[in-house]
Amino acid sequence: GPLGSRPFKCSVCEKTYKDPATLRQHEKTHWLTRPFPCNICGKMFTQRGTMTRHMRSHLGLKPFACDECGMRFTRQYRLTEHMRVHSGEKPYECQLCGGKFTQQRNLISHLRMHTSPS
Repeated sequence: GPLGSRPFKCSVCEKTYKDPATLRQHEKTHWLTRPFPCNICGKMFTQRGTMTRHMRSHLGLKPFACDECGMRFTRQYRLTEHMRVHSGEKPYECQLCGGKFTQQRNLISHLRMHTSPS
């Protein structure tokens, strides 16, 4: 594969390098535009808030709790999606068959059924 001869991948963009020194030199170019590094994995972020949300995934912090069942989530939008389980709301509709879904990713996965050869 493409990583065979260039196994060192930039944590910010898709570029790959043959050796870690060249990779580190390249990653420094991101520092000005992405000044907030994760102090656990080193990934760089443009905004402090984005980095903080990312760090929650390492730390297992889930500050957003469901009032109905107590399930907890790392991101507000995940809690919002989850609440549809309780409300029955299905805002994502398939334009091909009218099927309705609680989450966009479920609609996307459903659409593959229409497009894949049977």
